[in-house]
This record gives sequence, structure tokens and C-alpha cells, in this order.
Amino acid sequence: RLKVEVTHMNALAADLLTLSRLESGQQEVGEEQADVRRVLTESRATLLGKRGGGSAEVRLEVSVPLTVAMPPLRLRQIVDNLLENSLRFTPADGSITIKAVPDGQMVCLEVKDTGMGIDPEHLPHIFERFYKADPSRHDPGTGLGLSIVKHIVETFRGKIAVESEAGIGTTMTVRLPAAV
Repeated sequence: RLKVEVTHMNALAADLLTLSRLESGQQEVGEEQADVRRVLTESRATLLGKRGGGSAEVRLEVSVPLTVAMPPLRLRQIVDNLLENSLRFTPADGSITIKAVPDGQMVCLEVKDTGMGIDPEHLPHIFERFYKADPSRHDPGTGLGLSIVKHIVETFRGKIAVESEAGIGTTMTVRLPAAV
């Protein structure tokens, strides 16, 4: 039990440090580019490897080569956080689809799951620090993942939106500037 608590505290400290850097403007917006298919594929493989068998099916749909104007590490943080949430709240017989498509000068990333969904009263708050829609659940998250995602997306001049229906599932949509 102590090892689990130490791991949780380390994750919390790392998330707080990341959020602090993003909020203070220490993240420089440079000229780096991320290959979307590569990052999505790596993130999917890593997270499924952590989860092992019995996890929800995770499909990847990227039909054309896409790059976004941000460091691969930051795109990976976005995708990892969104995928971890979907995997955490989607039953083993459910499915998660990660889709990336061009959208004018933007790239649209969508993570759609058939999980438990989010009640409407919680939707306006899910990007707040430490907010958990169901505090009675003892999930391993720090409550900072979606706040970090939102800050990264906004730092790189993108937008994030969520649609969800309790008992049906959730769709997170991120639009990021395409690399020129």
C-alpha cells in the first residue's frame, strides 16, 4: 500500500510541475513538429502494454500523413492523458477510437469511447485542477490530467471540446494547428 501511495505522490508532483510550467509560460512555442500517426501509435501501444489483457479495444484511424506544430512530447502528453481517461472509464467489452483528420489549417484529434460517460452537471468542470466527477471512485488519477491537456492545447493555439452522455460514452475533440 505504501508503494502505491508513493507512486501516486510522485505522479502528483510531476503533474503539478508540468502544470506550473505551462501556466507560467515557461513552455516555449518553437518550430518543432509532431508526426501524428507516430505519436498516436506509440501512445496506444504503451498504454495497452501497461493495461495488459482484458482492456477495451482501442482502434486507431489516421488515413493520411499529418503533422502538428508542437513538440512530439507535448502531443504525447495530450494523447496519453485522453487515452488513460478513456481506458479507465471504459469497460473491457467497450471500445475506444482515436481518430485524426485534417481540418483546414488544423488537425482534428478525436478520442471517442463507449465508457460510462460524464453527467451533464460535471462537464463544465472537468478541465479544472483536481476535479473528479465521482470522488467516491478510488481511481489512481491525480485529477490534473485534463487540466494539463487543456493548458498544452491552449499554449499551442489549439482548442479542446468534450461531448458526453452518461452511460453512452465520451468524445474528446482536440484541434491543433497543422505544421506548415
